[in-house]
Amino acid sequence: MATELRTVEVADDCREAWLEIERRGWGDGLPCVPPTPELVDEMLGDLDPDEVVAELPPLGAPASYRLLAVNAVMAGCDAASFPVVCAAVRAVCDPAFNLLSVQSTTNPATEVLVVNGPVRARAGFVSERSCLGNGARANLTTGRAVRLAMSNIGGARPGRGDLATHGFPGKIGFCFAEAEESSPWPPFHAGSLAATDSAVTVVAGSGTLNLLETTDDPEELLRSFAQVLAFPGSNDVIYGGTPLLVLSPEHARILAGAGLAKEDVQLSLYERATISAGELSPTNRENLAVPFRRAHYGEITASTRLHVSNGPEDILVVVAGGPGTHSVYVPTFGESRAVTRRVAE
Repeated sequence: MATELRTVEVADDCREAWLEIERRGWGDGLPCVPPTPELVDEMLGDLDPDEVVAELPPLGAPASYRLLAVNAVMAGCDAASFPVVCAAVRAVCDPAFNLLSVQSTTNPATEVLVVNGPVRARAGFVSERSCLGNGARANLTTGRAVRLAMSNIGGARPGRGDLATHGFPGKIGFCFAEAEESSPWPPFHAGSLAATDSAVTVVAGSGTLNLLETTDDPEELLRSFAQVLAFPGSNDVIYGGTPLLVLSPEHARILAGAGLAKEDVQLSLYERATISAGELSPTNRENLAVPFRRAHYGEITASTRLHVSNGPEDILVVVAGGPGTHSVYVPTFGESRAVTRRVAE
């Protein structure tokens, strides 16, 4: 099915061109690159521009390669990163990710992209210092390209389809790469694909929380992390989510040095990161936790210990970041599961 496009004449002045994009509701508040036909064709390369990659809710609109390329150009994305954009769009449309709910919830949820494999170096993704922050073009523009597509194609614009009460800065674009070379364990995507594949995993994240922990005792480290993951008002506790723990290389080495595999870390966090159902407010407990987690726990009373996930494998552990005794907890939406897709080489 061919994608119907309109050509819009804008001023040659770059500022005026960006303001016209904003006036038409196609931007995200930050300066955009005008998606000229030449730049869109360069982004597409040999791809069939009219091939539909997925249909994006809430509008259920077809996302063709051409439309994705338009949004990638506006985001400032490089052509080397475009395959990650396309794979991420496929991943969020997997039913397990529950994109319609992620797009339209009042929670500050957005797709978090974790990039693995050779594409990291080829496209310049950052996995070490400031990988979640500023200064990383591939990270920021790739995440932004996916989010612009969610808004412009899927229709999840703030206040109209995107009903987030507050949102958070990650809704502009949230993407980083795993520091595979600094990790003592197999790559993050290795459970789903070959470890040598390029891949992107999407997680419905709702913010970030820095975890400062200077201990070199692995037991104390796990206890400290687990206490942070479980708290009243947490979607992960209420729904049983896929909490994402971004371990610094230093913390990962402490745990691996004690002989712990990644699965051991997941199991320990699962066992420790709990609160009693009675710690939730009565309305959260009865209206949310009880109906959503009854299938997993059976009867839920005030003394029932609620875990942050339904199993150890749902606690996602990735190694990234620079030197320092900091790790990061990314709370998740809860009603969503992480999805991994291969990135075309």
